[in-house]
Parts: sequence; C-alpha cells; structure tokens
Amino acid sequence: MAKHAPGSKRLTVLALVMASVATAGLALTASGSRPSRLTIVPKSRAITSVSTISGATAPAQPATAVTTGASYDAALAVWRKPREKDSCVSCHGPDFIDLAHIGTTDSDLVRRAISDGASASEAQTLLKAVKDLRFRYLITPRDPRTFRPFQPGGAVLPGASSIERDAAFGDELIQRLPTIGSATPVRTLADAHRARDELLAVDFDTLRIGIPFPLWSADIAHGAHEGTMNDWVADLPRVPRPEFAAAWTGLQDVYLRDPSDFNFWKLYFAVDEMTEGFSAVSPADPADKWKAHDLSLVKYRATLIGQHLFRTQTLRRTGFVQGQTAFSYLATDPAFRIPFAREAVTLRTGDRLDEFLPNPMWEIGDFERRDHAPSLLTAGQPGNINSRDRSHDQLRLLGYPQFVIDSINSTKTVEQAADELRLSWFMIGMRFDPGLLRTHPSNSTKVGEYLHVQLWKGDYFVHRTFTQFLRMVVQSYGTNATVKAPPPFRLKFHYFTAYNRAVPTRWNSDPQNQISPAVKARQLDVYKRLTANMFRMSLLLHEEALDRGVIAPYGATSTQDGDFQPIIDFLNYANLPDRAADDLLVRRVAAKAGRPIG
Repeated sequence: MAKHAPGSKRLTVLALVMASVATAGLALTASGSRPSRLTIVPKSRAITSVSTISGATAPAQPATAVTTGASYDAALAVWRKPREKDSCVSCHGPDFIDLAHIGTTDSDLVRRAISDGASASEAQTLLKAVKDLRFRYLITPRDPRTFRPFQPGGAVLPGASSIERDAAFGDELIQRLPTIGSATPVRTLADAHRARDELLAVDFDTLRIGIPFPLWSADIAHGAHEGTMNDWVADLPRVPRPEFAAAWTGLQDVYLRDPSDFNFWKLYFAVDEMTEGFSAVSPADPADKWKAHDLSLVKYRATLIGQHLFRTQTLRRTGFVQGQTAFSYLATDPAFRIPFAREAVTLRTGDRLDEFLPNPMWEIGDFERRDHAPSLLTAGQPGNINSRDRSHDQLRLLGYPQFVIDSINSTKTVEQAADELRLSWFMIGMRFDPGLLRTHPSNSTKVGEYLHVQLWKGDYFVHRTFTQFLRMVVQSYGTNATVKAPPPFRLKFHYFTAYNRAVPTRWNSDPQNQISPAVKARQLDVYKRLTANMFRMSLLLHEEALDRGVIAPYGATSTQDGDFQPIIDFLNYANLPDRAADDLLVRRVAAKAGRPIG
C-alpha cells in the first residue's frame, strides 16, 4: 500500500480490511472451513488490550457476524491482488489483522479502499470481514486518531508543548522511581543500588512518557497534522521479486496457518531477499533510487512487527517481545538461534545474530538521519537547498510517487519532517533495546548520540536524563543487554554532557517565549532533582567498580572515563541543598580514580 492522496492512504485501508478478513477466514470453524489457530475466547475471558500495544479504544462495534466462510477467501484474494500501488500485503503484511484492531470508521475504510483501486463491492467485502473478525475474536478496536502502538503506558502524558510534557514526565518519574525521584539525596551505595534497580525494573507498558509515538496509519483527510510519513504502515510497497513471488506467498500461507513467532521470523527475514523496492520511484539523480527503497524496507519490517503484535493479542499470547532487551531469545534459544544464525539483522551492514538483534524501529530514525536526503547532484534545487525547504520538494527530488507527496502536509519543512521521524523512532528503538548495545555497531548509536540530539532540540530535558542513565545502567547490569562480558560501570556521559547540555540555559522549541516561566521553572526543578540523584548514583556505582578492582585507577590523562568536571558543572548550576556532601562524594571518587580534584 502506498501513501494516499487526500482521499486515500495506500491500499492501506483496503489492505487492512483484507488482512482482517484473511485472519478471520483462517479462524472459521463452520463446515468446510479451514482449521484455525485463532481460537475463539469466551466473552468472560476476553481482553481488550495487551500491554505492549495498549492504547485508546474506539466505540465498540455491534456484536453481529456478517460474513460467510467464502467471503474470507474472497477478501484474502482482494488483499493479495496487485494494483497500481501493488497489493495490500506489500505495505501491511500477510493479512489485515491490523484493520480489525484499528477502529477506522466505515466511511474511511470504504473511501480509502476505493481511492486505492478497489471496487465498491470489494470495499464492502473488506468492511464486512473486518467487522466479523472483531466479533469473532472479541477485539475492541482502538481509536485510529489516538492509538499509538507501543506508546509507553498506553497514552502520551498531557501537555500542549514538549516542555509541559517533559515536566509531566518528571512528575511521573518521581512517582515511579522513588529513590531517584526523592528530594532526599542518594548518599550510600545501598541507595545507589536501589536507584539502579528501579531503572532496571522500568516497565514501558505502564510508564508514561511525554513523546508521542506514531499513529498506525496517518490520514491527511483528517487534517494537516496527519500529513506525515511518521506512521507505521509503509509509505511504498515492497514488491515480490518475480523469481520469489510463489515462495513469498507460500511463506505467508504458512504463517497464516500457524502464526507462531518462529514462522513470523521466517517471513521477516525473507523480506530483503524476496521483495524489492517499488518501480515507480524516479529520483532526480538516478543514483538516489536506493534511498526510498531502503527506507521502505526498514519501515515494512517495523510494520510486520507491529502487525504480529496485533495478532498475538488476538491469540491471547505473550512472549514475542520478551524482556527489557527485546528478541534476545533469537540469539539464545537454539530453536531460533540455529535456523536464523546466518540472517543479517541490520540494514546493509551484514551484522548478524547473536550480538545484534532486529530493531528496524531504530533503523527508521537512523536511516532518515543518515541517508534520506538528495545527492549533491541536485544541490540548489528546491528540496535540496536548506532544511527550511518544503518536505514535498525533497520527496520529489528523491523520486517518491505523487500519491506519497500528496499525503504530506504541504507546509511541512524538511527539518520538521526529519525531526518527527528521528525522535519518535529512536525512542521506539530504545524501548526495544534500552542499552543500545544490540542495535547497531556504530559507537555513536551505542552512546545514544543521535537520540540525545533530538531530545535536546525538543527541550526534553528530563527525557534526556532518563534515557542517558537508563542506557548506562542497562549496559552494565541489564539481562541480555549484550552477549559479551557486560562493561563495568564507567563514568562517561558522552553527548548527555557534551557542549554543556546537561546545564540547560535556553529552550530551543520556544523562541518566542510563549511558555510561561512557571512551567519552565517546574521543568527545571524536577530536572535538577532527578539528574542530581542519577549523577550521585553513577558516582557510587563507579566507586564500587573501583573498590572491587573491576576498573583500575586511570589517572588524569584518561579520555575514556572519569567525567568529573561535567558533574561539578551541573552541581554548580543546580545549586541544591547539602552541596558540601556532593562535593565530598565527587572528590572521594576522583581520588580513587587517580584524578584528585584540587
């Protein structure tokens, strides 16, 4: 499914509807139907959300089945039917389970299906099948305008600006991390261990944050704010390569008959080999064609993960994500590790299991940051002059078809579009790998550089603190954070303190000073409290490593450890009570490290 014009969005609706139909078709138990893994659950046992994809719900649909078994087979055929923008499978996945979970209105479903090439009767077949799937599997559909898959806590924290939401996140952390959030300073090693363990126990299914994750499928017909590529469903189709077309459909059939995690990963890893980019990509520089194609690849992989989560919810299953470092079982469980050992898990780098794990969510942000720009051959043309150019013009230079361009807010700048994609997808990626050691071999990824740049631009001070120290703690103490020996707890803060950014003195997102001083003061108060305790925790954990001989004293010449001056700079800035005790702690640890402070 491709991006829609103002009256559509890819074959998405069509595809989604069909996908639900396909899934439901496999679930029928009437005479002549196929056996199904989607066992119907009695209403008394029905659940309306699963933590990993929880969110706002749409009004319940009438509990009336409206289709027959034959309709499911017809709907699956519609779902797979190649059209101008290829099939629904090519943007959504093997079926329309996502349509059943996303409570798109009847009129939207029909409008989008027809605008993407379905007939009126095909659109109605899909619509009826989606409703039937919801009925048969007791699915409570989400509100498509507010539901954000994987959104921590199921909803974004309140606030009209990033500054207000960041302050609200500080309040959330004070409640959820009692040692770190306390007004009483972290002073002892026991305090530091409690603070560390609070971070290791962070549950993204319940901890709300102030950064909105993408909608499943944005639709500009609902307003310019949804004119974006920052959603889950792929913007361009992944088309089956002719020589693999039958095998690709066969993998989908196997998965739909038995939608196990193993069969999902078989499908996931086959995408790169068995599909290719959409042919109707015509960049101004022909050498740029791979850029749109590679972004569609990583985005489609993310879509498949999201759709499989919808399916596991329908099946009332758990275990797909597993733990703080998601998908680590791929590298530890022989049932997965052996069959998939040769599969590359990062885009174009060839990195394989077991050190790295699939994280296409992070890769979406990283690809936009690194490669999603026209070549120098088009320098000086609209879309390749500066970041204030219209996103429309950049996409045109990159060769995106008109149906994608028409789906984007015409006033959105290149910088705005880039920031949207980078921030939300980096945050989703960190949710899947908070230690950032198993996502990409780049050291800049492992230290969180790119995420911190986006958080700093958006004035997410508290979110910066949280992601920085969560990453540090998980890297050294987190289960499955790495397959190598966990690194000792270093006192190195990289881009969190670089350029003096741990000492915020201005707000990038409020150049007109429209946010009230009271809101900013509240944000800074909670930022200072939380950051001070996390710095104290870090000093004590680092001291423990020095005392145990895990880290040898490194002296004044080391550039790999001992960021004592940034801590001192922050403490001078924060000006919190009991500063003398903080100074004693910094001096004590610095002396043990061989870097006495005069």
